[in-house]
Amino acid sequence: MKFMKWLTLAALTTVLGTAVTAAPPDSSKVLEIKSALSASAVKPGQKAKLAVVLRVNKGWHINSNKPNEDFLIPTIVALKPASGITLGKPAYPKAKELKVAFSPDSLAVFEGEVPVVMEIAVAKNVKPGTVTLKGEVKYQPCDDTSCFAPATKPFTVTIKIAKPNEKISPSKANFFRDAGETTTPVAGGSAGSTNGGDRLAGILESRGLVWFLVFIFLTGLALNLTPCVYPMIAVTMSIFGARAGETRAVLLGKAIVYVLGMATMYTTLGVTAALTGGLFGSALQSPVVQIGIAVFLLILALGMFGVYTMQPPPAVANALGNVNRGGYIGLFLSGLVVGVFAAPCVGPVVIGLLALVGTRNDVALGSLSFFTLALGLGAPYLVLATFSGLLTKMPKSGGWMEIVKHLFGVVLVAVDAVYAAMVISPSNVGYVAPLALIIGAVYLGFIDKHSRAVAGFKPWRIIGGIAFIALGVFMLAQERSAQSELKALRWPVYSDAAFQAALAEGKPIVLDFTASWCAQCHELEAKTFSQREVREALKPFTLFRVELDGANRDQADELQRKWKVAGLPAVIFLNLTGDEVTEARVSGFIPPEKFIRLSELALDS
Repeated sequence: MKFMKWLTLAALTTVLGTAVTAAPPDSSKVLEIKSALSASAVKPGQKAKLAVVLRVNKGWHINSNKPNEDFLIPTIVALKPASGITLGKPAYPKAKELKVAFSPDSLAVFEGEVPVVMEIAVAKNVKPGTVTLKGEVKYQPCDDTSCFAPATKPFTVTIKIAKPNEKISPSKANFFRDAGETTTPVAGGSAGSTNGGDRLAGILESRGLVWFLVFIFLTGLALNLTPCVYPMIAVTMSIFGARAGETRAVLLGKAIVYVLGMATMYTTLGVTAALTGGLFGSALQSPVVQIGIAVFLLILALGMFGVYTMQPPPAVANALGNVNRGGYIGLFLSGLVVGVFAAPCVGPVVIGLLALVGTRNDVALGSLSFFTLALGLGAPYLVLATFSGLLTKMPKSGGWMEIVKHLFGVVLVAVDAVYAAMVISPSNVGYVAPLALIIGAVYLGFIDKHSRAVAGFKPWRIIGGIAFIALGVFMLAQERSAQSELKALRWPVYSDAAFQAALAEGKPIVLDFTASWCAQCHELEAKTFSQREVREALKPFTLFRVELDGANRDQADELQRKWKVAGLPAVIFLNLTGDEVTEARVSGFIPPEKFIRLSELALDS
């Protein structure tokens, strides 16, 4: 019955369409086409959102891009890319369900203003000026009683390419409200990473900016319990005058100035990492730098186990002790330098965050994330300044602090082992964390004399030790399984001859740029390429692995220049003609879900 119903509708539509051919409406006047950019201009090397806005005149509608029935004519917005300009997949708005006289069922249609939004990427070599893109809209105009012959309407879009130092203002159009940043750097290869940076990048990618900042704030808050920071809280509050009868307002003002000093120092680190970008990231990827960091962390870990005592020189300590004499300026300067003495405990977190910011080249992310970290570190000072009575209730450093010191010593040794493994045996980096968890649990739960000396702690250390040993064993099994899954995904080594042969076959291609010393490359393999869903998504592609320090060492520079690879890992998708699908490029670690979306985007282009 439904078939007959739609057959009748199709016949009626055809008859009506034929009837109006004698005096058809001017379909071009049913639809107006305008365009809008998410910013006043786009700089070379950046991305922006472009909206092709269809305005359907009152009393008319057009079918959506996905009509309810196959025989209905969909609306399609097509835009041709220009030299140096790459276009993303159009995103159509949600269709309206409309009941019309000539249809027994509701139709999915567009009415009124219809913004079709897509991403545009401007190559770094595009010169400032204007670029004109040509496009067309295919649609079928209808009113409440009938549909008319399909039409095609051409349009043009003019994009302003800004100079590097030109000020850009965001668009106020409603349809860009949820589009994210007005302009962002074009993905061109992240320049480096650390294992900590990978973890933070994973949180940022999977949870979004807000939850990422919440995590960073809580991390800063937790760092106050470390042996490098906790003992300084009471001393610093005494410097403020918490025990000298200062009023709450004065005490809070001093705490705010001190925390602003901390925030200034950390935010400067974030901005510097973002501005140096590839330089900073490349340095972190250097085996020499990684070994240097490993040695530095090992030295810090030895201090946690009591091999030596780390404390500021007497002159510096006296200067900080008398900082209150310098008033608010002295407090601000004290906040600036306090991070130096907290480095043994704060260092691993800071290094990981610096690596993430350095690969993103995003000043806003760098300043915001490090400012949030500083707020987490400074929150106890603000709370204690507001409720100074809490200061007397803080537990004094004792046996429990020695346990915390040894715990952080274990963490530092684990991070140190990660950096060493990146250089010595990068394929086994994934085993470091579970092994460190097992060894640390055995040491802290059953061997460390301080944990045995703290009253009432014995049952907890035994339970915790057993639990973390079990977790470490489980993680080892997971890593072994992931390594086995990886072997099922075969990446042939790149060669010019094989690449040309693949192009001749007319299949899309994926190039995976990697190196043995690249931590994020191994992270991408272990966490993303090992997933069965990712392997399925890659089946339509011909795969090649470019080993920059292995089989492809001799042509590494040439291939990096050709494909504009600034850092690793970089995964490049090529279409059937061998051109890169730039909006699908992978730079740095991404989770499996996002990788699958990018591979689908590459297939659709």
